[in-house]
Amino acid sequence: MIVKVIEIIAASEVGWDDALRNAIAEATLSLRHINSVDVIRNSVIVNDAGEITEYRTTVHIAFAIEHHSEPIGVRCESIKVNV
Repeated sequence: MIVKVIEIIAASEVGWDDALRNAIAEATLSLRHINSVDVIRNSVIVNDAGEITEYRTTVHIAFAIEHHSEPIGVRCESIKVNV
């Protein structure tokens, strides 16, 4: 199995946990077989008064790459083809 890792930056006005949930939710819209998420960095955006206006989290999302000859979760030896 080959795993690919991408970096996503997500934001929330609520907090870092919410930003993380947003990152995962967005990733699941276009990726399959996500098997891990690593939080790389958390940061905030502040206004002129020093108040937090946005929470940001940078994550690495790892997911298995499908190969045309070996579908995820199925070994080639177990595939039977009726001819």
